[in-house]
Amino acid sequence: MAGALLAALAAACNAPAPPPRPPDPERVIAAALALEPDQAAGRGVFRAWCIFCHGDQAAGEPPTDFDLGAENPRRFRGYELGHREHVEAIVNGFVSHDSGRRNMPAFALRLTPREIADVAAYERTVMALSPAYRDPPSEQP
Repeated sequence: MAGALLAALAAACNAPAPPPRPPDPERVIAAALALEPDQAAGRGVFRAWCIFCHGDQAAGEPPTDFDLGAENPRRFRGYELGHREHVEAIVNGFVSHDSGRRNMPAFALRLTPREIADVAAYERTVMALSPAYRDPPSEQP
């Protein structure tokens, strides 16, 4: 019996470790919001993780403008996300209200709170300067 117990114990010691539990999104958000963001560092994070889908100016311009339907960034002209909302979107990702399809992955497992804070600040700056997020000038008759 002692031999069977030792064999079971040895087998348990050799078992692979369980995968890490995903971080609690609210804790990641709180940690990111507690930091002073560094926009210059955020540029590097953006170029490593975001530029493929969002384009250089965070506008989803071709060739990266996937079929987002009504969720296309141009829908948000004149609407500015606050820093908290931007951090939440990066942490949780984005699911289309129209199709239910995940259009943007959650980055809570991929980025640190520091990287999330930095890239959110950088993206907000780029978006504020991007024509894709500005209201088009009204046409005069």
